[in-house]
Amino acid sequence: MALRIACVSRISGKTLLKYAHSLRRFVDMVYAISPRPQPSSQSLNMAQISSREKVSSRVSDIPRFQRKNAFIAFALLWLSILSVPTHGQTETVLVSNWSQTVNATSLVDDERLQNFTTGSDAAGYVLTRIELDFVLPIAADTFTVHLWTMRGERPGDRIAILETTQVAIGAPTEFKPTNSVFLQPNTEYLLHIAMTKPDEVLILKSTKFGAEDRSFPPSAWRIADSSIHIPNVGSSTWVNEEGILKIRIFGFARDTTKPA
Repeated sequence: MALRIACVSRISGKTLLKYAHSLRRFVDMVYAISPRPQPSSQSLNMAQISSREKVSSRVSDIPRFQRKNAFIAFALLWLSILSVPTHGQTETVLVSNWSQTVNATSLVDDERLQNFTTGSDAAGYVLTRIELDFVLPIAADTFTVHLWTMRGERPGDRIAILETTQVAIGAPTEFKPTNSVFLQPNTEYLLHIAMTKPDEVLILKSTKFGAEDRSFPPSAWRIADSSIHIPNVGSSTWVNEEGILKIRIFGFARDTTKPA
């Protein structure tokens, strides 16, 4: 449902206004042609003044709140049709190493970054969520999860903040971006996790096995065979380590088949 709502939100306000006016005209037309009690001869003579006034009077006979409710019902139905994901917009797992051999990676007043590279779909991708696997309970406000671009061998720009309401144990913990995230093809990005409260311990499942979960086609994404460790938050010291965070990335390829 969240994905479908997101699809609707990408429709421009001008387009929605156009649909709303069309729906209003449709509702008025339905009421205008619907069967009505026959008017008296006096009212019939008055109604024959003009066909436009006749239709208008019959529509206005319907109580305002009924016409409003009908309009809202038709609008909701129309939007539900618009919100059905089109080709290329169905959320799927873009890359995952979830089923690989399990190790553990801990963070205490430090940072961890996991590199991954997008696939080759020319129009790029839309990121919908990222899942991590936690070993121990921890409050969601004791750490941050961000997404960064790469600039050479270092992080470039932060492009997304990813949030969760609660850390799950024994199940994936889902992090969703707070803004729309469009990713370029064949591009390296960094998932960045940093502790924000001293003396808190965050332990994530990781792996030392560099394979992804399945055999991917040439357009597939890749997870780096190492991760970056920053021993102290805000430090300029970077260390490449063998431990690979277990991550599962969801989204879809951007659709270029529809006319602009």
